[in-house]
Amino acid sequence: MMKANNMSPMSLVLSYPRSGMNWLRHCVETMSGRLTPGPHLGLLDTDQYAFCRLHNIKRGQAKANPRGASWNRVCLILRDYRENYVRTPYFQRSKYTTIKKWNYTSYADNILYFNQYPGPKLLLHYESHVKGFDDSIQFLEWAEIPHQPLQPSQLEAEVKRSKGQYRKDQNKYYRRIPNRLITPATAAAARQSLVKILGESMFAKYLGCYDRPLPASKAA
Repeated sequence: MMKANNMSPMSLVLSYPRSGMNWLRHCVETMSGRLTPGPHLGLLDTDQYAFCRLHNIKRGQAKANPRGASWNRVCLILRDYRENYVRTPYFQRSKYTTIKKWNYTSYADNILYFNQYPGPKLLLHYESHVKGFDDSIQFLEWAEIPHQPLQPSQLEAEVKRSKGQYRKDQNKYYRRIPNRLITPATAAAARQSLVKILGESMFAKYLGCYDRPLPASKAA
């Protein structure tokens, strides 16, 4: 096996926590048979990796790059910034606690990195991504990863399998949080914190599509 410091460039997928990374991982690993490691990467040859996944570009690169990791393309998965805000334990730690206190600024940092990245880029949105296999297949084709597409008839079974594994991995930290927790004040605070980092023009470019009423349904 090749050691990590001999790695060839690979695809990078960025997504803030609760933005659909696990669904992409499930689909990609099922369809391609390749692994989707985090920043520690391990010691496998990158031919066995589909992509490296990071929630926080600054912290993640600090762990991955010294191990020899570099990227030849970058995919970003975005979810409604207001929904991510109420699901951020850093701000809701009295009720929604996880082992790590994620800092909401990493949501903006991922966008900044994606925006300035000079190579091939792919932007996916949680809201369409989690509804089927289409976005995952688009990713596999974009990343030029050999795969066997799943059939639409398999969707229900794969969703059930993916959620079951996610609940098992997340243990008691797996939660369903209703959108009604997003108050006007919460939405304004989320927007303000992102505009402060991104600026109005970049916010509009990537997140302007979310400046609309939220659906009333619950989301995982």
